[in-house]
Amino acid sequence: MDYSELLVSLKEDEQQLLSFGFIHKDNNFLLKRQSQNKDFSFLITYKPTLLTLDLIDNNTQELYPPFSLPAGHSDFIEKLRDEGEELIKLIVSSCFKSTSIRDKVVTYIKEKYQADPIYPWKDYPTYCTFKSGEKEKWFGLLMKVPYPRLGVNLKGEADVLNLKVAPEEILSLIDKKIYFPAYHMDKKHWLSIVLTTEAPFKDVCHLIDESYLFSQQKKGK
Repeated sequence: MDYSELLVSLKEDEQQLLSFGFIHKDNNFLLKRQSQNKDFSFLITYKPTLLTLDLIDNNTQELYPPFSLPAGHSDFIEKLRDEGEELIKLIVSSCFKSTSIRDKVVTYIKEKYQADPIYPWKDYPTYCTFKSGEKEKWFGLLMKVPYPRLGVNLKGEADVLNLKVAPEEILSLIDKKIYFPAYHMDKKHWLSIVLTTEAPFKDVCHLIDESYLFSQQKKGK
């Protein structure tokens, strides 16, 4: 069973993998862990971008094929799957670190401005806002936006940060790669930033600071 999707924006900590019990062999990290059902053991294999879970029959020491079939499972197979998935989640949380620019942005804002993300829309659970100190005005909106809605011919969703920026700076920044006209906001005063690894984090932080200052200004200034 393939759990590679859990590794998006994560990087392995090799020392933690070894401490967890993995063996490094032929560019793979391998872990064999006894199941609560003593007839079976789990085999977890990790190599860059790939994380898989298999079930070993302890009597034959061979893979147990029914475990990986997509449908038609018995109750005991489902129980083994649930146990295996919990083990995978524990491995991911213990042995991998986030490389997500989105996470770095949230951490930066929380640490510098003591502003926790606010999730105001039930229909959009990944959308969050950031409000400034005493004024409690938005200075950031973080979203997941399908690439085509940004005019980009890519599949999937982008992490997008909307910030308030000086109009003349917006015009100079827009490149339709990282910086875009504001998605669903006033395009004169707001800018959308696609938070990929190509986005220079130092520059993003500068724009966050600028947006925060704008949110503190009195109306008319």
